[in-house]
Amino acid sequence: MQSLNGISERIENSVSGATVNAWADAMDLDYRGVMTGAFVVENTDGANSLDYQVLEERANYAGGTDEELQASFTLAFGEKGLVALQEAHSRIKIQVKSTVGGSHADYTVEYLINK
Repeated sequence: MQSLNGISERIENSVSGATVNAWADAMDLDYRGVMTGAFVVENTDGANSLDYQVLEERANYAGGTDEELQASFTLAFGEKGLVALQEAHSRIKIQVKSTVGGSHADYTVEYLINK
């Protein structure tokens, strides 16, 4: 998990990876103290489509339960999905999975965070 505590600026970054046909964390952020954030999930795999979903914890980071913040969406190759957050959360997870059993899908998540 990436911690954003102690950072008081605008953060731009990206993560990339591959996932199989099971939900996996593409991004897991300690989101306390963040004012706004925007995340763009892109399917960079030429063969398979990609599902993504957003989970969050609102208040109790240490003992909280992840709750679905946004339903899952499917992206074809080259498609992008936008996640924009403008309210208080303590933890944000973006999860991805390939839609094809036994095969992986590649992804990139770019983000911009304002503290």
